[in-house]
Amino acid sequence: MIQARDWKAAVSMYRNAGKWEDCYRIAKSQGGPSWAQSIAFSWAKSLGGDSAVKLLSKFGLLSEAIDTAVDSQ
Repeated sequence: MIQARDWKAAVSMYRNAGKWEDCYRIAKSQGGPSWAQSIAFSWAKSLGGDSAVKLLSKFGLLSEAIDTAVDSQ
């Protein structure tokens, strides 16, 4: 079990190792929706293309990702 003070380190470790499912799971359970969303966007960015679209759709974040991309330009 992850102690409260260690979950950010675990998220970072899994992210750096490319273990995105574990990274997302911990971010969602310990950090809440905003952390989960941030990890999902980073994960999608690492995938690119159709895989990114499928991932964002799976998490219900596709339209938000599009809005964010449009707003940033």
